[in-house]
Amino acid sequence: GIQYFSTAAGDTTYNVISKKEYDKNLATIEEAIAILKERYNQLIISEPIEINRICFYYVLEPVVGNGVQKYEMWPAWLFYNLPYMEEVDAYDDGVDPLCIVNAITREIIE
Repeated sequence: GIQYFSTAAGDTTYNVISKKEYDKNLATIEEAIAILKERYNQLIISEPIEINRICFYYVLEPVVGNGVQKYEMWPAWLFYNLPYMEEVDAYDDGVDPLCIVNAITREIIE
């Protein structure tokens, strides 16, 4: 699916670049988990981190340096650590992923 995109900019128009030739070698879930583990092995955390939802979406990343507000859509693995609720809406603006791994570059999206 495509991740919901919202902005506080009101009626401002954003250009989304959605047509791009990607390398067909997308990161598997196992590769994305290894990247997540590597990231969190570098941090000093007193409690274990529980991942209770993993999604594969297209996420929007700003295109840097062209002076116009443009975004590219990238396939990515999203990892969530959600509080227990009967129903969780991942599209809710208040629900942020714990970590996003770009499925093409295999980098963590900040």
